[in-house]
Amino acid sequence: SYVRPEVVAKEENCLIIRAGKYDKLEARDGVVPNDTYLDSNGRVEILEGVNAGGKTVDMKKALYIASLALAGSWVPAEYARVSIRDKIILREKGTGDVISAFQRDCRNVNEATPPEGEYWLIGVDETFTSTERRGGEALTYGLIQYVLDHGNSLLIMSSHYPALSYSLAGDQRASFNHFPFERQSSEREEGKLVAA
Repeated sequence: SYVRPEVVAKEENCLIIRAGKYDKLEARDGVVPNDTYLDSNGRVEILEGVNAGGKTVDMKKALYIASLALAGSWVPAEYARVSIRDKIILREKGTGDVISAFQRDCRNVNEATPPEGEYWLIGVDETFTSTERRGGEALTYGLIQYVLDHGNSLLIMSSHYPALSYSLAGDQRASFNHFPFERQSSEREEGKLVAA
């Protein structure tokens, strides 16, 4: 189901999606529609959970729907309200095959840091996980804090750093959404364990 999104002035600074889907995965079983709610009061969403839990798909859903809406298309959602953005950017984890993972992570931070006053929509998918843990956590926290403290940009980031919830506790501008992993077993698989 597609709907005509509401496209509003950039000063409204919002990305609101109800039951949105990344329709590139429509043929796959079990794709669950998800909501995204970002505005001037809550500008950062941190997606947590295990690998293959849906974090990347949810992030891409949000950026995809925003891009479609701003291009004048209908979107795969029950409802969408999107404010005009100066830039939409997605940065993904480096592989280390061309430059080191640490260099890629530093480059991603630089490229995903919006100038003050501009309205960007930023997606950062599991970057900083190839860097050693403390450095990756510092890069992640630094980018989140910069977006919260400067300008009007919206950030969706996937993270494997549980300490972020302590560092950002009480800051209403950042929300955490956890994507649990549910394993369904067949009768044949009963009694087998999933490695933690």
